[in-house]
Amino acid sequence: MARRRTPRASSAADETAPADAETGETERAAAARRLLLLLTRQLPLQQPAVAVVWRAPLEDGAQLASDGHFSSVSLHLLAALSKSPTS
Repeated sequence: MARRRTPRASSAADETAPADAETGETERAAAARRLLLLLTRQLPLQQPAVAVVWRAPLEDGAQLASDGHFSSVSLHLLAALSKSPTS
């Protein structure tokens, strides 16, 4: 039986730990920037734009995810956008 992965709880240190002393970019921001750069390099040049849906905390305080992971819907969207259109 496969174990279901439980999301890692984010901590205040994840949010504020500087990745770069010069820019002050946080570890999470640096990881997100690197991932988006990698994903956009994999897409065909004919795609005009890519929208990435990031899971964010809900207004009432309940959180969908604040652990820096993309939702499965976002990954399916990126997979669909990365396919070359048939001509």
